[in-house]
Amino acid sequence: AAAAQVETAAAVLRDQIEKVKEETRQAHREGRDLVWYAQELRRLRLRLQSTERHLEVLEAPDSLMGWLHPLHPLRVAARKTVSHPMFSGFIFLCICVTCVSLGLDRPGMPPDQKYAVQAVNSVLNYIFISELLLNIISMSFEVYIRDRNRFVDFIIVVTSFIDEVMLRSGLTLGSAAAVLKVFRILRLIRPLRSFKSIRGLAICFDALSRAGDGLAATFTMAVSSWAVLSLVAMQILMGNMGSCSDPFVLARSACRGRLPRALANP
Repeated sequence: AAAAQVETAAAVLRDQIEKVKEETRQAHREGRDLVWYAQELRRLRLRLQSTERHLEVLEAPDSLMGWLHPLHPLRVAARKTVSHPMFSGFIFLCICVTCVSLGLDRPGMPPDQKYAVQAVNSVLNYIFISELLLNIISMSFEVYIRDRNRFVDFIIVVTSFIDEVMLRSGLTLGSAAAVLKVFRILRLIRPLRSFKSIRGLAICFDALSRAGDGLAATFTMAVSSWAVLSLVAMQILMGNMGSCSDPFVLARSACRGRLPRALANP
């Protein structure tokens, strides 16, 4: 019953936020001052964030790992830490550093640069593992993994941890190591979420998400058409196309002379 009441309060706050957003757009069109609307939006968002944290506590299991109840001091401290704006800003900064390190990582790097990039990646991996543990302690694993975005973060951190263990132990996974590094690239998705706070970009992201099914159908149709046309062309032209061993000769009749020239697939 308590969780249902908190969920109702959160829904009311979301409606109020949408109403203030609409009033803000109207005030912007009329050229009025937007300071009050910005402050009101910030106040409502903070209340919604606090309400959602309260709801997560109510929906969390009675205990974590059998001995940490929702109001345990350790879980309360973890909840305050992960909800602090400075903590979110620090994690966002670490994600940006990860993007830079991914851009610097390339084949043929000098040993000193490669060591520096690996050291930075190791420090970032430990930071993200700590963030994961704090989130799990604050809201329990079941609640944490329930959110789709947090599930992607969990996969990224776990694969990065496996890559870190393999690096420190000197073990090699062959082609699987490349797969683990591909998962690390998914961390680039996290900074894109912050763009939703920018109204113009939020509209673009919402439009792309709503058009996902249509884009997927169009892409599938295009790939299927290209594949069919490629197969038809291959069957019709198979054995009828040739080339000269001399790349400067373009005609079949000219592929002869003093130089050793020969037709490939004549």
